[in-house]
Amino acid sequence: MPDLSSNVQPHPRGWFPGIEWLRALFITFVLAMHLNLAQLLAHKIPQFLEKPTGFDLLLFNVFSSAVPGFLLISIFLQAIKPQGAERVRRHLTGVFFLYAFWVGAWVLLTRSRPEPTIWGVVRFIFQGGGWAFYFFALLLLLHLQQVAIWKWSDRGLCLGFLGSTMLVVGVFLGLAFNNHAWTRFDTYWWPICFMAIPFAGNLLGRHYGDILGDPKRFRLWLGSVIGLALVSALVEWSFAADAADLVMRPFLPEYLRLSPLFTALALILLALKARSAPRYVSFLSRNSLGIFCLHTFVLGRLYSEINNRLPDPAVAGCLTLVSVLFFGGWISELVRRTLASRLI
Repeated sequence: MPDLSSNVQPHPRGWFPGIEWLRALFITFVLAMHLNLAQLLAHKIPQFLEKPTGFDLLLFNVFSSAVPGFLLISIFLQAIKPQGAERVRRHLTGVFFLYAFWVGAWVLLTRSRPEPTIWGVVRFIFQGGGWAFYFFALLLLLHLQQVAIWKWSDRGLCLGFLGSTMLVVGVFLGLAFNNHAWTRFDTYWWPICFMAIPFAGNLLGRHYGDILGDPKRFRLWLGSVIGLALVSALVEWSFAADAADLVMRPFLPEYLRLSPLFTALALILLALKARSAPRYVSFLSRNSLGIFCLHTFVLGRLYSEINNRLPDPAVAGCLTLVSVLFFGGWISELVRRTLASRLI
């Protein structure tokens, strides 16, 4: 295990200050995506449905880094800790408990049901009941993968990362060359979109101290990752759906792409340099999981209520986002302190 260098000061509670910044940032990105905030802002642009705008870049190349970012942070934090059998068992049990509780609550309240086929049941399970709680299914799968590859050599991890990213590229290109209907596929929950994360998280966990302690190495890693994010984005946008065929958004699939992963990795490298985080950032970070779980039940209705009272949908979207961050954070804080903390 690498030692913490002098450039990497952990938070007093054992967290890195930069990770707290990213948790707060990523939960904001998630809310913005689920509010379709980029499209609400783009509504004022003439012919915004027919061609991509800067808001689409914001959605597909910035906001979309949140989910791979959260997953990568989770794997990284596990990779830097001793991997005892009992500790691994407790962690996996905790993730499964989160899945069972929140997916169960979602199914009971929304009455969602799988299609009466084997594939329908499998998809329902992996989608976490049909929407946002697919995140917990992915988290469980990726941590199982992380346990399986934890002792791999650096060479093996690099080959695994290369193979899993090439799989994403292959499926991406296969669908893109077929027809533009691929942008309507629900790829957000496909495990293959995220299989590279445990390889990247383990490599970063092994070498982050050396990377951060050597300015040249840090610049090389950061520049390489940013370069890969930009190249990936250029390739992806070169296959963006032709609006003349679709007449409406989206232009790209959600996570069947590499640029969100490389963007998230670049943000994590930058964040690990942070030495402090203010209280409001720590507050949002501490309650980011709770905000994520709670927002699925209130976001749509709250936006509808606010939008009915305001003339501008974009303003209503921004106000909804701030409200959910604030009130969701405090509700999460209260629940964590009064009930089982692992629920939220």
